[in-house]
Amino acid sequence: MEIMANSDNVLRGGLTPKHVDIPELMKVVDFEPQKINTINPVKISKIEWLYPCDAEEFALSRLSLEENAGKTPIKTKGPEILICTNRGCPHSARQRKNGNIKRRIGFYLRVP
Repeated sequence: MEIMANSDNVLRGGLTPKHVDIPELMKVVDFEPQKINTINPVKISKIEWLYPCDAEEFALSRLSLEENAGKTPIKTKGPEILICTNRGCPHSARQRKNGNIKRRIGFYLRVP
C-alpha cells in the first residue's frame, strides 16, 4: 500500500501515460541499493493496527475482522477509504451468515 500527502513536487518515474521528465529524473534518482525502511504497525484496539507516520493529512491502519470480532467501534477523524485485501469482506455478521455482500480482493468503499 502506498499513500502520500498532497504535493506540487511530483516527479514521475514511469508506468504512467503522463509525462515523465527523464533528464530531471536521472538527476535526482540514487541508483545505489538502500536498506528497506519497514514500518511496523502498533496495535491500538482489538481489531486495528496503526502504521505510524509523520503526515498530518492521513493515517494508514489495518483492520482484522475475524469471525469472533463482533461489533467493535472504530474511532475516526474524518472520511475513510476501506480496501479489501484478503478474501471476501462482509459488511456485517448477518450479511456474512446469509452469504450476502461479500466483496472480492481490491474492492473499496468510501466512508464519509
